[in-house]
Parts: sequence; structure tokens; C-alpha cells
Amino acid sequence: VTYGKGTTLRLFVVPGVPEDTAFQTHTRKEISAIEWHDLGALSAEAAKKDKSLFLVSLVVPKIKGWVAKRRRRQRAQAAAGAA
Repeated sequence: VTYGKGTTLRLFVVPGVPEDTAFQTHTRKEISAIEWHDLGALSAEAAKKDKSLFLVSLVVPKIKGWVAKRRRRQRAQAAAGAA
């Protein structure tokens, strides 16, 4: 997502990572935090309460679409494998 005066926000979505994984940044002043967030809880309403989520809320619909598409594909593959 590009916002403001050309500032870029990058979100990395990596499927299959266990929730108990401990993340640690290896850069200074580039990455402020690596955190888990419930995708269902990320919305424009949540962004109003927590200003740090505003930019993330802009891409949540695309991420939710990607997740839904990935789940459909996994179910289809599982059904094909079971047949």
C-alpha cells in the first residue's frame, strides 16, 4: 500500500506459520513490530479505535479474499485426493 507522499507499507502474509512462533526484527527503525492479529477483527471500525491499524484496514478486504480463495483451493485439493 502506498500512502501519503509515496510512503510504502508492506504486509507479509505467510501461511502455515505456527501461532507460537516468536518473531524478532533484525533491522533498526525499519520494522516497528511483528505481531499476530485476528484477521476477522481487523476492520475500519478497529482502525478507528487503534490508529496504528488504519493503513492495514485498507488492505484487509484483499487479504480476506486471498484467504478465502486459498481455503477453497485447499478444500478442492483435499476432495480430489479423497476421491
